[in-house]
Amino acid sequence: MFRLFKVKFRGRRIWALSLVGVTTLAAAATLAYAAIPDASGVIHGCYNTRTGALRVVDSEAGQACLPSETSLNWNQQGPQGLPGTQGPPGSSGPRAYAQVGYFGTLITSRSSNVTDVQLVEGPAYCIAVPFTPVHVQATLEFGPAVGVQASIHSFGGCPAGYDIAVEAVNGNDVSINSGFWIAIY
Repeated sequence: MFRLFKVKFRGRRIWALSLVGVTTLAAAATLAYAAIPDASGVIHGCYNTRTGALRVVDSEAGQACLPSETSLNWNQQGPQGLPGTQGPPGSSGPRAYAQVGYFGTLITSRSSNVTDVQLVEGPAYCIAVPFTPVHVQATLEFGPAVGVQASIHSFGGCPAGYDIAVEAVNGNDVSINSGFWIAIY
């Protein structure tokens, strides 16, 4: 008799646990697939004006507020604000730029307002532009980890009309083993 009681109890227990498990899975699946917030990023809720209770609803799943509730929505885009004050003018950017390949080859399809590049003894690259430069900035395209130095009027080996010199510096070794980019202001 004890055994029968145990079997019955176990059967009810399994049935009760199964029901709880299925209910839990259904609730988790509903929460996992709920569209809160909705596709436009809005969270929909209902406020009970009598009790003050607030609940979130999935309007895309057909849920709606009851007659005793007031609809509330969050994350809505508000009205356009007033325009701000005009900021200061920005930099006009470089007046010239260039991609220079191996041995001073000027890549004209990726350059603007640079008239010529020459490889001179040193080695250094001398660059000509049709204006008086104020500032230059150079970056190695790829290659060994060396510094690159670009300067105005500082290298005596550049011919007349070439106001910019570019050198790569790696300790005592001065060489450029790859191409570089230069921006001239």
